[in-house]
Amino acid sequence: MPRSWVTGKLRTRQCWECHRSLTMLQEAGTVSAIMALEYRIGCVLLAAVACALGLAGCAGYSSTPQSGVNDADQARSNTVSCSQLLESAVALSRSDLSSNQLNNEVAALSEQCSREYGVFTDYVSSVASTEAAGVTTCRSWTQYIVDDAIALLREDGLCTDGDGSGEVAASWPDGGLGWDEASDHVGTTQRVCGPLRSLRNTEDGAFLNLGVDYPSPERFTFIIWGYYVDPIEVGLTVCGSGSIYLYDGVTQIELSSPETIEIWQ
Repeated sequence: MPRSWVTGKLRTRQCWECHRSLTMLQEAGTVSAIMALEYRIGCVLLAAVACALGLAGCAGYSSTPQSGVNDADQARSNTVSCSQLLESAVALSRSDLSSNQLNNEVAALSEQCSREYGVFTDYVSSVASTEAAGVTTCRSWTQYIVDDAIALLREDGLCTDGDGSGEVAASWPDGGLGWDEASDHVGTTQRVCGPLRSLRNTEDGAFLNLGVDYPSPERFTFIIWGYYVDPIEVGLTVCGSGSIYLYDGVTQIELSSPETIEIWQ
């Protein structure tokens, strides 16, 4: 999916969220018809200001069918199921068709299918995040987006079920815990293994990144304070034992010395 299109879609997501909030308020009886009209005008103005400031790719949202969308298109959203609406919106986003048509599909989702709307917005947001940070494991997305959105990323090849390299790891040496499972064991002492993605020696010590490389927050890192570590071939399996903890969202273990590093061919 082109980066320029994704960027635009994320910006128009503000309009979709604006409309979704209005729908919820109307259903709750919180706003009158006049207030609803004023709220929609505010949404349109928000999108217009964003476009005027040069935020390329945004498209205005309207509560009525946009130009080029006929009554048949509007009626279609009232006859198809929520799963069909979601499938159509995803297909449009992948093929980069008319933003007007896509926005009408998303508007229908927000009005009629709250669960599917959530799936779609999770998916679109995650596509842009993946393009910025790189492909990572599908498992790493579970704490951020719903399972159906993860399935869509998997279909696009934007997340993998392996070790971050696109290959599925059968097992780790001597029954070690996989690097991508370590975050589920924070606060415990474990022997963690994974494919080395980078080794950085600094004035403070050495940092070995497993699974995915720095700066992705999904990486696992061994830290050895005050030591220099000789170069290790990238891709080799590295294991180490210690107490697992999180620092700025990154799962880590501190090792006592380079001698505690296990290197497997």
